[in-house]
This record gives sequence, C-alpha cells and structure tokens, in this order.
Amino acid sequence: MKIERINGEYDYMIIAVIIICIISSFILPFIFVYLIQESIFNSASNWIFFSPLSAYFTFMLGMLWIPVPLAVHLIIKNKTSRSSSLLTGILIIFISGPLFFSSINNYVFIDQQGIHYNDLFKKSPTEFSWDKIQNVHEVFQKKNGNNILIEYDFVTDSNKVIKLPSTKVSVLNKSLIYQQLEKHGVEVDNNLKDLYE
Repeated sequence: MKIERINGEYDYMIIAVIIICIISSFILPFIFVYLIQESIFNSASNWIFFSPLSAYFTFMLGMLWIPVPLAVHLIIKNKTSRSSSLLTGILIIFISGPLFFSSINNYVFIDQQGIHYNDLFKKSPTEFSWDKIQNVHEVFQKKNGNNILIEYDFVTDSNKVIKLPSTKVSVLNKSLIYQQLEKHGVEVDNNLKDLYE
C-alpha cells in the first residue's frame, strides 16, 4: 500500500511539473532571457541592446520540450512498470539544454563600431561595421490616422536584414546611429509613400 501511495504521489508530481512547464513557458522566457542577457552581454558602451523574438521562442521551445519526455516516461512506467528516468533525463538535457543555451546566445547590440548580431546556434556575434551597411529602411504603419514608426531594417552588403524595433531606446539613440549612417554615406528610405497608394 505504501509503495502504491508513493508511486501515486510521484505520478502526480510529474503531472504537476508538466502543467507548470507548459503554463510557465509562455511567461518565463521573457523574464529569464532578458535577465540573463542583460547581466552577461549588455554593457555601458552599447547604444542599443535587444533580443530578437527568436531568442524568446527558442527558450519557449526548450521549456515546452520538457513535458514530452516526462509524459512518455509516465506512460511507460504505468504501462510496463519499468522506469525510464535515465532516458527521460538524457532527452531533457540533450534537447532542452542546447535550446536554452542558443536562446540566451541570440542577441543584437549596436555601438560605435556598428551592429553586432549573434544568430541562433552561433558561438560569437557577427559584426557589421557601419561601412558594411548598404541601406536602412524605416517601416511605418498607419494606426488611427497616424503614421507610426514600428521598425528599422538594416540591410548589410551581404543582403542580410537586421530588424531593429522602434523602442524608446532606439528613439533615444537614433541621432547617434544616424550620424554614423550619414558619415558612411548610407541611404535611408521609408515606406510612407506606399501607405498612401
């Protein structure tokens, strides 16, 4: 009886972990990714530092993966009375671990040297100096009769597009960025004409 009670409590505990992981996966990535990246990668010399949405979604995937092997473990345990704890642990570590690491390592920062972009699954950022930026496209959106600037698209000489959201930080540092763009003869355009066609 005691063993059955322990097994029952163990099953309920795993079910609770599964539910917590699923629910928290929609909130915790935005907290963890922000806090970890801010403490490790951001510095006073950066004009702008931000995480692409891919960083949050990858962390979310890592969290959503955890319930999968746990659920499989629970099914195997109850159907066959065999423990698959080791396999479950390995599956969580070897799939969720790299996803968490990659999401933390996915960021963009802009400073006096240019744009530094660390893509998913890369160890170190790629630097695009200001002379490697070919064009900047300001993206406006019409909202309630007003034209709202929502993002800046930086196009590099290798045709890579780096999207910078129009946040308070980017507005505050816009003059510094535009000084560098003007200095290096980078063309700036926008989509305002398209909104009125």
